[in-house]
Parts: sequence; C-alpha cells; structure tokens
Amino acid sequence: MPAWRLIRTVAICYALLCIILAVFLGELAFHPQKMPLRERQSAKAIAARFGADLQDVSISARDGVELRGWFATPANANGDAVILLHGVGDNREGMGGVAELFLSKGYAVLLPDSRGEGESGGRFPTYGIKETDDVRRWFEWLTAQQHPRCIFGMGESMGAAILLQSVRQETRFCAVVAESPFASFRQIAYVRAGQFVGTGTWLAKVVLRPAVELAFLYGRITRGINLTAASPEESVVGKPRAHSSDPWIGG
Repeated sequence: MPAWRLIRTVAICYALLCIILAVFLGELAFHPQKMPLRERQSAKAIAARFGADLQDVSISARDGVELRGWFATPANANGDAVILLHGVGDNREGMGGVAELFLSKGYAVLLPDSRGEGESGGRFPTYGIKETDDVRRWFEWLTAQQHPRCIFGMGESMGAAILLQSVRQETRFCAVVAESPFASFRQIAYVRAGQFVGTGTWLAKVVLRPAVELAFLYGRITRGINLTAASPEESVVGKPRAHSSDPWIGG
C-alpha cells in the first residue's frame, strides 16, 4: 500500500474513532445511572431516633423543573441547618449517613435530589450549570420556611462540585465542606476518555483531545449545555481555605 493511502486510512480511522468516542462521552455525561429511592422507611426510622419527622419537600427550579428532597429537624435542634448534596448516579439516600451524624448534633438537614436524579425532575444533570441556581433556591426555601440561624453546605463528588460552584451565587453559607469534587468538567472528560481506551489521562489530553472537544460540542448541539463552564476551581479562586473559623472549607 502506498504511503499516502496508509496515511489517509489512518486519518479516516482516527477521525471515526474521535466521532464515536465523542458521542459516547457526550451521552455518558447526560445519562448517568439513575438510582430510585429504596430506603424511605429506613430514613424515616433514623430521623425518628432523633425526634424528627422526615418531611417530603419540593421546590420549582428556574426552568420549571420540580426538585424534591427530604427535610428533618431533630428534637434537640441547635438552630442551624445543613444542605447535603449527593454524588452523580445517586440520590438523597446517599447522604443518609452524613444526615444521621448532623441530626445527632442538633442540625436540621435538607437532602435534595439533584436535577435528573432520584425523584427530582429534569432530563439530565448539568454538573453545576443549572444546579447552582437550584441550590440557591433550596437555600431560599430553608431561609423562608425554617429561619435557621446559620446554613451550612456539604457535598460529595458531583454534589461537592455543585456546592463549590454555588457559592459564587449564594454567598450566605456559613461554611461549606466539599468532599472529592472535580476541579473542572474538562478534567473529568479527560479521565473518562482515558478510561474508555484503557489508558491514563495523558493519552486523552494529547491523542484523544479532538474527541473530548467534539464531545463538548455534541453537548452544546444536542442539549444546549456548555459543560466546559462547569468549573468548581474557577468558582472558588481567591476564597480562603479551611480553618475552623473560616467560612469556606475545601475538600
């Protein structure tokens, strides 16, 4: 085979690989595993141990999506509240153990399902693009309905990333704790691309970079969402890190 034909064949195969990988990554981002709620009675029993009634609560997002969650206030309430945000492919039950810890210390707890997950509406998650305003609305609900002295936030994984992005809009959190957030969605895209071909992120950042960029373009075209804007790192630049008396605590 002449060299030019070989080069053309390799180029065509590479382009096809990038397109296929881009569509796969794009759909993977917008269709994470969706976990139904299974432990409602168990959650009610845990709340009851602390003299709390587990309430089903809901609010409307800016785009009209209904967001659902649980709220509980313990009998020994200390006047403060915590918003607990779960990770991707999970639901409010994933923060149940953390909620139990806070209830035991007298904190009221709010456990929302992120949009597109659990029992909340929305066709897909946006990793902070729309969720930051969702968190702000939950904060407003807590303020108006419960009048806590201080509202804290804690998130895990995607929930941590959403929480860090939300502090750019909602600055009234007394403190936030972010456990294992991603720095940016671009960073996660490189990780996922590397996992798809069984290598580290170095190959995704170099050889498969066009596929990653096409995946972002695919998301903008098919969902109208620019996932490159999901960046907890940029949201907290310049904010002080953790001391016990500081209002910002990074994970």
